[in-house]
Amino acid sequence: MPKADEYLSLITSYIDGKIDTKSFSRMYLEKFKNERSELPEDAFEILDRLFGDVDSYTDDEELLASMPSFYLSAEQLKEQAAMAAAELANGV
Repeated sequence: MPKADEYLSLITSYIDGKIDTKSFSRMYLEKFKNERSELPEDAFEILDRLFGDVDSYTDDEELLASMPSFYLSAEQLKEQAAMAAAELANGV
């Protein structure tokens, strides 16, 4: 299985509700930080952008309210994950 497909599988599991937001965040951050294989550039750009989104996720309502342009809610993260999954499925 190509590496981008492994990420797509993880993202799809999250979008489909098979894993919750906190678990997805932990798993995605760990996987991306520890990635040793070279990813295709277009896939890397999509996954790197999603990494930033995952890193900006918080369930702290006060943080969300204080910096809504930086922090993402679970709903917003799921939207970003769905966009990344669509891009990976269509172009990589």
